[in-house]
Amino acid sequence: MSQRLSPTIRALLLACAFAAGGTVTLAQMVQPAATVGGGDTPTSVSEEEIPEWIRPHIIDPQSAPVRAWAAQQKVRKSAEKDLKKLRFAHFGQRRGQARQEGIVKMREYVDAAYFPMLLDIFGEEGVDVRTALLDHFRDHEGREGDACLGWMAIFDPSDEIRAAALDRVRDRTRKLGKTPDEVKLAAYQGLTSRNDKIVRNACGVVNSLGIIEAIPWLINGQVQGPRSGGAGTGSGGVGSGQGALAWIAVGTQTAFVSDLTPVVGPNAVAFDPELSVVTDGTVLRVIDAVVITYSVDMNSALTDMSSREWGQSTREFGWNTPLWRKWYTEVFTPFLAAREAEKAKVQQAAEAAATNPAAPAGPG
Repeated sequence: MSQRLSPTIRALLLACAFAAGGTVTLAQMVQPAATVGGGDTPTSVSEEEIPEWIRPHIIDPQSAPVRAWAAQQKVRKSAEKDLKKLRFAHFGQRRGQARQEGIVKMREYVDAAYFPMLLDIFGEEGVDVRTALLDHFRDHEGREGDACLGWMAIFDPSDEIRAAALDRVRDRTRKLGKTPDEVKLAAYQGLTSRNDKIVRNACGVVNSLGIIEAIPWLINGQVQGPRSGGAGTGSGGVGSGQGALAWIAVGTQTAFVSDLTPVVGPNAVAFDPELSVVTDGTVLRVIDAVVITYSVDMNSALTDMSSREWGQSTREFGWNTPLWRKWYTEVFTPFLAAREAEKAKVQQAAEAAATNPAAPAGPG
């Protein structure tokens, strides 16, 4: 016998779909639902029966945003297909004129929405193609291009490409007067990576560009573990509390006869001795273990950049994370505020002088 789904049960099922990351359109919400138990009688929920808490999650397939998104997806798929054809026709094992023509066609994709696709499709091509990508991102002069440059300066496997990307980030920094925020976000992603090489690359970029916003990241990341007082990849105690993780015994063992059993036979008597061992010495038991990771790259970048920005050496702070935090909060932050105030004062004076030039001196 079939059972009809009540509106409440159906709403709960839809809520589970939302919790799992799914989406349900308005048409799916109000269309006849499947029956339970194999019956043919459908169960439907009218639009008026939809709970208010679930309405904000319903997507209308006929709405303008959904139509625009669908059109964008169609264009992206078409562009991805064209880019893969371009790669097959002009790159790979091809040389000379064919590669140059491919580079020219690749740079015709000026819409920033295509930039991640360009990285995915041409990210493993030769140095000439990836260098052209770097120039393309720099010439875009936008946030999307800056993000791609920052990403390649840290995550690209080639040392040559990373250095070239960093040079172009410097060009953008000089033009903007500051390091692009997208590059800073890429640096943060690199510093929080579990790959030591990527962390090293990110430290180099941060130190080279003088990203002072990264100083707290470096302070908290240079020592990872229970003693650092912050989140990190270091592990705390790994013991189970039910026994030793390991043990080491250093001592002298002496054998002795602990028991003697007589064995009697016809016209014969023998003895079966039982030997035991007594140990005299020391036993070292490892009950628990703690892992602390020291990042030399982060500490070096932190010491170098903080000393350069502060004008005084911070090498004496070493690996003392609490001391670093106290210095940053009580000394360095007020120092930066005073420096910015002085810069603003000088700029205001310059603007005032430009607005009200001094009157020319009279004769005599």
